[in-house]
Formats: sequence, C-alpha cells, structure tokens
Amino acid sequence: MFQDTIYHGKFLIIQYRLGKKQSLIKIYHSPQLSMGRPQPRLIDQVRQVIRTKHYSIRTEESSVNWDHRFILFRNKRHPAQMGTAEVEAFLSDLAVNGKVAAPIQNQAFSAILLLYKEVLKQDLGGEI
Repeated sequence: MFQDTIYHGKFLIIQYRLGKKQSLIKIYHSPQLSMGRPQPRLIDQVRQVIRTKHYSIRTEESSVNWDHRFILFRNKRHPAQMGTAEVEAFLSDLAVNGKVAAPIQNQAFSAILLLYKEVLKQDLGGEI
C-alpha cells in the first residue's frame, strides 16, 4: 500500500493506493491548511539560521541549549513576549546562582541576541 499526501489550498488530499487499479482517496478540509504548512518550532528556526550562516555544529548546539535554558528560566514563555528585563534577569541569575564566568555569560547573551535579531526579527531595545 502506498500513500500520497497533497496540500491543495484549504484541502489535504491523501491517496492510498491499494493495488494496481484500486485506490482510496480521503479529502480533509481545514482552515489552518490555507496558511500552508505549519511554521517550524522556534528552536528549529534557530538551527536553520545558524546553518544558513555556516556556523559550526558545536556553536549550533550551544546556542540552542542557551535559548532553551532562557525559555525554561521564564516558565516556558515565548521569547516574543519577553524583553530586555527578562534577558537581564536571566544573565544575572547565571552570574549569581549559576556562578558562571563572564565569557559564559557572553556566550549565553550572544545566543539570545541571535534568537531575537535573526529569528524573531525584534530589537531588544536598550542596553543590557
């Protein structure tokens, strides 16, 4: 049995080929499909930007890790809903409670800055 999936406007068409001459077609209607395919997850968008810039795989892993920690630090709030104050709080928490050195803070800040500038297309506004 083979399966073909086709997105056509607001319709999702799935064709199951049962044999040489037999097939079953199911058509689903959804307003969400009119927008096209779903947008990738935020972390996947970060990965895509980093790969487009030809950064190393280790840089990608590190950046994704820092962005993930930043999101978890604020109880899984979307970064688009956060701003400079939350970034400052995260970096301060790293220094005070995480006891990380300044270069590690810079690494975390760079990862968060990439997230905001390249993925979310937002300016953090103000100095951090």
